[in-house]
Amino acid sequence: MYPLIDEFQRYLKIQRNYSSNTVRAYTADLTMFIEFLKKRNTKIDLKTVTHYQIRSYLSYLVKSGLAKTSILRKLSTLRSFYNHLIREGATTFNPVNAIISPKKPRHLPQFFNVEEITDIIENIEVKDLKTARNRTIFELFYSTGFRISELTKLQHRDIDFISEIIRVFGKGSKERIVPFGSFAKNALQKYYEYKKEAGIPTDDNSFVFVNLRGNPITVRGIRMIVDDHLIKMAKKNGKSAHTLRHSFATHLMNGGADIKLVQELLGHVSLSTTQIYTHLSTAHLKEVYKKSHPMEKE
Repeated sequence: MYPLIDEFQRYLKIQRNYSSNTVRAYTADLTMFIEFLKKRNTKIDLKTVTHYQIRSYLSYLVKSGLAKTSILRKLSTLRSFYNHLIREGATTFNPVNAIISPKKPRHLPQFFNVEEITDIIENIEVKDLKTARNRTIFELFYSTGFRISELTKLQHRDIDFISEIIRVFGKGSKERIVPFGSFAKNALQKYYEYKKEAGIPTDDNSFVFVNLRGNPITVRGIRMIVDDHLIKMAKKNGKSAHTLRHSFATHLMNGGADIKLVQELLGHVSLSTTQIYTHLSTAHLKEVYKKSHPMEKE
């Protein structure tokens, strides 16, 4: 049983090039399924699991009060696992294929309007290393649409100030090139000056964003920085660092950017993931229409 999972882990890491966090999530999902089977069976063989057992597991997850998105992810993990077993010749069928998956709830992501973004960034007064770093984080978020994890991995060698492009490694270590604007460029250069004054390395192999001790900043650290500024500006209410990424994509779409370009900039594997911003763009158009059309005005 567990050798099958070990082999699946190797497949995810080597062939699919998934990150360690993603592999851990898959493993945790499979472990939870095994624990469920253990409570109901004395003999467990993952290769002979039936769709009835999968259905019973889904019922258990629903009764446990698990969110629908979490249930769908666990079901997706099982589907991937059994597809892998079929490829390896360990089984001949995928029991998950006989299950009708519940529809994934579709929520439009929140985003800041341009005025809000400008207000947030301009209220970070640069006066020392800490404030220079924090403002640069916001400027880069909005200029590039990076994920938090991508910001933490950014090294000085990844930034080309002449061409104004950044090489970033996204999910699964997939590389992409993202341009950045003059505001982000100025913020980065100012931040570099403060780092040099503080004796913090700015050589090619050093990390761009560091804490005040000069160590690479963590994902949690960036979240805390963003949350702190949003709370100070009374703009938190459900919004987070990821909202800045949504804002970047939404403003591009509203400005007429091609959806495939936005997909490439965000590092989305599937175009369907990017299409959520089409809905946001449409909602924005309707709002502007209602405010602007003489027959719609109150």
